[in-house]
Amino acid sequence: MAFSPDAKTLATCCEDGFVYLWNTATGQEITRLRVHSDIFAKIQFSADGRKLAAVTLSDGKAATGGTQYAAHVFIWAGLEGD
Repeated sequence: MAFSPDAKTLATCCEDGFVYLWNTATGQEITRLRVHSDIFAKIQFSADGRKLAAVTLSDGKAATGGTQYAAHVFIWAGLEGD
């Protein structure tokens, strides 16, 4: 999870494939943002709080039989938390 720089918005990552944005004053969900990966590695707001980035991993089987991960980066711009 990550708080926006002004602490008015909380972003949480869930196993259902969504990033949820919450109003910290009311506890109400603002919106949900869809991703298509299995594992969240990192989520962070920009310094001005108008962008949110998430890094996710999805696992698959490599040709050698080992586990191989693919990283995905999602960036949302123009966020309004109020």
